[in-house]
Amino acid sequence: APQGCFPTLARSVCPCLRDPIQYERAKKLLGFFLGVADLLSDFSVGIRMLTDRKTAIGSTILALSLVDPAHIVLVWGSRGEPEAYEQAGVLLLSLLEVPILVLTILFREAQSTAVVAVSIALTVMGILFKAAQFGMTYRKKLIEMAAEMEKQERAAAEEASRQGSSVF
Repeated sequence: APQGCFPTLARSVCPCLRDPIQYERAKKLLGFFLGVADLLSDFSVGIRMLTDRKTAIGSTILALSLVDPAHIVLVWGSRGEPEAYEQAGVLLLSLLEVPILVLTILFREAQSTAVVAVSIALTVMGILFKAAQFGMTYRKKLIEMAAEMEKQERAAAEEASRQGSSVF
């Protein structure tokens, strides 16, 4: 079952997410829609820059926005819960969104305020969502590793006590 404060909050808001499979599906669907919306907002900013004759900036934004389809493929294509290294890759890819965010903020006078606000909000939400996914996966792996180490220590202690009692 999902652990942590976000899954608990999600289950309390929407009882249908109590099922771990439904929770994972909802998480993937949210990641998919965030990726698509972020891609569309990045495209709109990049194309607007191109039409305003800011070719280098617009081309850079359009090139960097190709990270979003890569994220969508990684999230949608994975079976089950992605491993920590897959989540780390997605998080590192999402950091390529930071230059888009910076360029959007620096050259916001060429954009309408609504487009800039939506683009900034989607970019920040996308990065935070991917960071939260990575954090939750990493935390789960740490808990699993700690439980395994504790189990091995108990087994070693039992073995040592058995060997110690058989000597006398």
